[in-house]
Amino acid sequence: MSTVVKSLLVIFSLSIVLNCGGGGGGASSTPYYTIGYTAYGVQSTGLIITNNSTSESKNVSSSGSGSFLNLVPQGGSYNVTVFTSPIGYTCSVSNGSGSNVIANITNITINCSVDTYSVNGTVSGLSAGKSVVITDNGTDTSTITTNGSFTFPTKLAYGTNWTVAVATQPVGQTCTLSANSGFAITGNVYFGLSCL
Repeated sequence: MSTVVKSLLVIFSLSIVLNCGGGGGGASSTPYYTIGYTAYGVQSTGLIITNNSTSESKNVSSSGSGSFLNLVPQGGSYNVTVFTSPIGYTCSVSNGSGSNVIANITNITINCSVDTYSVNGTVSGLSAGKSVVITDNGTDTSTITTNGSFTFPTKLAYGTNWTVAVATQPVGQTCTLSANSGFAITGNVYFGLSCL
């Protein structure tokens, strides 16, 4: 066999090996897919989500679409959860987990909503048959006719200022408030209403 023929056979054999994936990047390599999400209601920093399947964490500082850096191989799984929510917000994940991945994942949603807190009062000294009208921040109005615990129907969002005031005194009595205002609410608040 001539040298030329031998050389051609060697080149042909190498070509077959490379085309069959022997070089590591051929057609037989495993496909990888992105794990994407869309975030809603993100208005502050502090949201961290994780994909436990790839042990990756990601900071999300604004609403919109994004994806994890680490890809998932075909047939793999994903499990996206909220690791921490921003202060004053509660975030949750929908469609966050799956298995046997065969395409890019795009239907994961993260929804964040601001925490809300109640404004509560304790009423004392109000005479039977009398009523007192109070307001919270000048808009949430309630009429109280009995002594005891009371809660305004409207909750306040995290960070909201609050002030409870007497709008209408009971006939023949005077009611005064205590601990009835505050700045940047971060939890349920309580005030006193005493009538004489």
